[in-house]
Amino acid sequence: MLNRDFFVVGLTGGLASGKSLVSQLFSEKGVKILDSDMIVRDLHQKPDIQHSIAQKFGKIHRQALRELVFRDVGAKQWLEQLIQPLVLDEIFRWQLPPSSPYGILVAPLLIETGLYQHIDQVLVVDCDQPLQILRAKERDQISQDLAMSIVEQQASREQRLQKADHIIVNNGPKHHLDSQVEQLHQTYLQLAKKI
Repeated sequence: MLNRDFFVVGLTGGLASGKSLVSQLFSEKGVKILDSDMIVRDLHQKPDIQHSIAQKFGKIHRQALRELVFRDVGAKQWLEQLIQPLVLDEIFRWQLPPSSPYGILVAPLLIETGLYQHIDQVLVVDCDQPLQILRAKERDQISQDLAMSIVEQQASREQRLQKADHIIVNNGPKHHLDSQVEQLHQTYLQLAKKI
């Protein structure tokens, strides 16, 4: 279980929906962010993890590994079994500094892993799928097929929205997010006082 001494918002959304941008806006308000993708990146730098991956797939760089796991279900399952328990250990050990009024856990797989059951509120960053695919292709320099494959392997938009306590719509420019984030920040400040 997550440490229940502080209020935790689970921030999720599909590929290239704008999770990082939204979490950055909350961070600018003094909210402590724990990003599960950053935990995964750090784990991939550990020699024992690199050794396990090299034994399984040979010498492979991160982008090639990403493409492999989204095209090969067996490879994806193997990597998840290696990495996910370590990610969860980090998340469950999370402590919040006194300066942060609440915490935000950024987790693309918040719904799929069941982590949403351990947090106080689910915030979904949502955008239309064609825009999502376009952003992913531009940001990650990946093909349309790979972007679609990644989206299809994530929880569906409907599944995420069904679990959402709050939704940020990210179909427009960045400044459209500012007022949505500020409104939710005020809501979370109030809710955090009740913990």
